[in-house]
Amino acid sequence: MVEYEQYRNNPETNFMTEMTFKRLQAELQRAKEKASELEVSLGKTQESAQDWHDNPAYDYLVQDVKLAWSKVQKLEAALKDVIYILPRIETEHVDIGNTVEVLYQGESDPESFTILGKEDSNTEPNWISCESALAQLLIGKSRGVVVKLPSGMQVELLEILPGQFSPPNITEGNRNASE
Repeated sequence: MVEYEQYRNNPETNFMTEMTFKRLQAELQRAKEKASELEVSLGKTQESAQDWHDNPAYDYLVQDVKLAWSKVQKLEAALKDVIYILPRIETEHVDIGNTVEVLYQGESDPESFTILGKEDSNTEPNWISCESALAQLLIGKSRGVVVKLPSGMQVELLEILPGQFSPPNITEGNRNASE
């Protein structure tokens, strides 16, 4: 658990897998292209319209441009100060980078989740954010513990496994994605 403690108190640090980092970089490139295309359209609309001040289509296009650049800013923020998550080998207590097997109250089949960064939850099935309610309840716990979700449902921690995802392709000791 000590591995991520030095970074946890810095809200600017973004934990993620290399796969997610690359996905977000590609999304950022597409978002910039779309925002630029919308700005070009906006300019053409402004040039061609005599009375663009009272043009609802122009107003909607202005909003689309603002939304597109907002998405760019959000992606840029997510890609700033990135620390790659390594598959966690230790299985005594749950932490970021572990895969866990849990059993929900009333269910007969266990489910497996890998606890990763907040952006990772949209990358692969069964990857959950370290900020999710379940992950927050499980981090620091050991096998056999039963936790209670905010909904009231109980979840038993059956197994703590090494992280089941590809490690980043990084040089020894360098986990900062921007270096």
